[in-house]
Amino acid sequence: MTDDYIHHLNKFNHSFYSYSAVSFSRTRSSQWEGWARALPAIQTVFDAVQNKDKRPQVIDIGCGNGRFLDFLHRHSGLRDFSYQGIDLSQELLNHAAAVATDDSIKRTLIQADLVETLLLSATQLGADLHTTDESAVISRHSSEPMRTTLAELFSPRPDLIAVLGVMHHIPTFDLRKQLLEATWRELAPGGLLIITFWQFADGTRFSESKTSPTLRHVHSTDSSAPQAAQADRFSDNDYLLPWQNKPAARYAHHFCSDEIAKLLQSLYQATPLDSFTADGKEQLNYYLILKKNA
Repeated sequence: MTDDYIHHLNKFNHSFYSYSAVSFSRTRSSQWEGWARALPAIQTVFDAVQNKDKRPQVIDIGCGNGRFLDFLHRHSGLRDFSYQGIDLSQELLNHAAAVATDDSIKRTLIQADLVETLLLSATQLGADLHTTDESAVISRHSSEPMRTTLAELFSPRPDLIAVLGVMHHIPTFDLRKQLLEATWRELAPGGLLIITFWQFADGTRFSESKTSPTLRHVHSTDSSAPQAAQADRFSDNDYLLPWQNKPAARYAHHFCSDEIAKLLQSLYQATPLDSFTADGKEQLNYYLILKKNA
């Protein structure tokens, strides 16, 4: 897949989350079942950091409307930490700004285009990364999501990185590998990576939609969005998924077990703590919880 077509697919997702942010957020109000299984490992990392009189650093990649932050906030043992949420959608970040507003959590929300950042990670592109502490969404004058460097997005060095419902939006194996390696490289020793891989093509409710002609021609009310996608230019297991019979679709990649194994090969000093499938009736999210050896 060429870089131009990666840009093309990324615009589909940008358009989708702009057009469907309200309806999408309404369906994303509760915690995922798999998060509860990860909670003991999260608590252990928090305790280890706080025992050193430090504040745990959390980075939530693809934070959306902030429901993982809300999950952390609802558990009384998880307090006094710094949280950085990163997402493509300003509309969803606006929802996240209203979550967990007590003073025990120091929050920063950043709008950033992760795909463009991966493609151009070595270049700042003349754009300044504006953030604000204490719970405010970043202030920006451009209508386009920020493109910045990976190093800036992972500063300060995190003790917990959550990559939940994100990997399937990253086109090509190489970019997915680049993101996984970057998160692992920047994770603090002793830190925790929680990552999900969506295996939606195994689910019965996607069996019809993934083969629909809608996947080849998607019409949008956003005149800046691409008006069609050519399925013959997709990589294996790539799809455009319709949304609630609305004129919007999102690019998504289905993960098979072999690809997940290949993605993990380059991670060094990794201790697997758990792996499982969870979430929803068919449990189509594959979770990995990895600890980085100190």
